[in-house]
Amino acid sequence: MESLPLKNETHSSAYTNGLTPSRLPVTMRQTHLGGDKLFVDYAGDTVPVIVDPGTGRTRGAHIFVAAMGGSSLSFAHASWTETLPDWIDAHV
Repeated sequence: MESLPLKNETHSSAYTNGLTPSRLPVTMRQTHLGGDKLFVDYAGDTVPVIVDPGTGRTRGAHIFVAAMGGSSLSFAHASWTETLPDWIDAHV
């Protein structure tokens, strides 16, 4: 059975550029042509929105986001639900 340092040394020698899995870059660069792809999804948790300023009552809004693959432009749209009508409305 190999010791952990020996195993890491053996494993890291398999990488010619010296990067081991624990030291790999955290991003993966992808090339997209302008207008070729649109990436869409709802973003994480809901965002509280004050619906009654008098009482301070809030309601969670779902944030739809879209990003063009070949640009740095993005789009965001808030809706009360993630149902099909809201999904379609966010695309139009």
